[in-house]
Amino acid sequence: MNFITKVEGIRYINKLLHEKIRDFSSYNKIVRDKFNIYANVPIYIDDKIVLLPIKRFNSYDCVWINYINIENYIETENKIIIKFKDGERKAFDINVKKLERIIKNALIIIDYFKKMYE
Repeated sequence: MNFITKVEGIRYINKLLHEKIRDFSSYNKIVRDKFNIYANVPIYIDDKIVLLPIKRFNSYDCVWINYINIENYIETENKIIIKFKDGERKAFDINVKKLERIIKNALIIIDYFKKMYE
């Protein structure tokens, strides 16, 4: 899975988080309290699924990208084209600085949860 839309995203994310003994609201509270991340909160499920929201999770057109499947990205005029490891390419309405901030936050969260599970 490379990306999912908001309509199916929150349900899918909750299902995955429940499998890890968490839920979406408690996960967000942990991230807010621990890291002061309030917007575009990356969701760490495990070492194969780390979901990055392109917009706030409750936005009408939020799309979640699986960070683990990103091969690279290119900035174009007002969009990012992401190339996934399976060769798929998809354009998203986000600028490079915002995407890189979300990725930076994801790396902090990944490190935290990996240490927690060791």
